[in-house]
Amino acid sequence: MGNKELIKRGDVQMTSAGTGITHSEFNESDQIPAHFIQIWMKPDKIGLQPAYYTKHFSDEEKKNKLCLIVAPNVSVLSHLFY
Repeated sequence: MGNKELIKRGDVQMTSAGTGITHSEFNESDQIPAHFIQIWMKPDKIGLQPAYYTKHFSDEEKKNKLCLIVAPNVSVLSHLFY
């Protein structure tokens, strides 16, 4: 897809490999360690188009509460990521 993105504190990225993509992560800094979690989900459909979305959650949005980051309903995802 040719996309490059710098993921920052509070960012959540959803990637759908769909029919196939090449994907990698790396830390551009050799001085500052990177801290992130990667969760793999199996879609309920096959043949999806490759796609990715990024959403930022501020510290205030996360303070003392849970944030929905994955949902099976596309309308919920489109609300979160657009």
